Amino acid sequence: MRSMDQAGAEVEEMEGTTELMRNHTFWQTIANWIVPQSCALCRAPSHSLNLCEACMEELPWTSASWISSTDTAHPLLFRSDVLRGVIAPLRYEMPVDRFLQAFKYQGQTPWALTMAKWIEMCWPKEILWPDIWVPVPLHASRYRERGFNQSVLLARSLAKLRGGCVETQLLRRTRTTPSAAQGKLTIQVRAQQVDHSFEVAKRNILPKAVCLVDDVLTTGATLSAAAEVLKTAGVQHVMACVVARTL
Repeated sequence: MRSMDQAGAEVEEMEGTTELMRNHTFWQTIANWIVPQSCALCRAPSHSLNLCEACMEELPWTSASWISSTDTAHPLLFRSDVLRGVIAPLRYEMPVDRFLQAFKYQGQTPWALTMAKWIEMCWPKEILWPDIWVPVPLHASRYRERGFNQSVLLARSLAKLRGGCVETQLLRRTRTTPSAAQGKLTIQVRAQQVDHSFEVAKRNILPKAVCLVDDVLTTGATLSAAAEVLKTAGVQHVMACVVARTL
């Protein structure tokens, strides 16, 4: 059963992220009109993508953005009974790791739309765009520390680009997990940490298919745990997309 703190944090998250994006859109429009945006790496003109075309080409793009459930190299993440696959356009390397850390921990929210466009650019033609985006939720205590959920901002940016509905109340985080770097943990340890960390809101009607949205794919345990509870609740098809992967 949810505590009052959790319920209050959900309301704060909806109001906070909406206000954050509204303020950013207004002031970014004014700023771009007064001073053209420059590349975060070389300071050349970058239009509205935070990076110029030359630096964009040099990013650590993955050779294949779509990793399907039949990929035996990732047995925990790609259990065919819970997760169809994941779209990950970039590797979690310099300078992408620096950009994600600035977005996630320093409140540089303009990166949300840029990173959503990276996902859009590498979306495989054979994969249909989802109607429902489900951002991986933060626990109430983690949300209060950070002030926003980066996955919500990414999901809303994707919906802005490609349409669809963002469901911020379908999936809930029931307990927090250690903030240690996931990449340093084994798959088994990380799986134990996130086990029973999510629940699905009780509804008469659940969507048939959803796309989970998160920032980084490391061991895959978080996406697996979230997908499992969605499937158990009755969602038939679950896929996911992230900005970058360490695998």
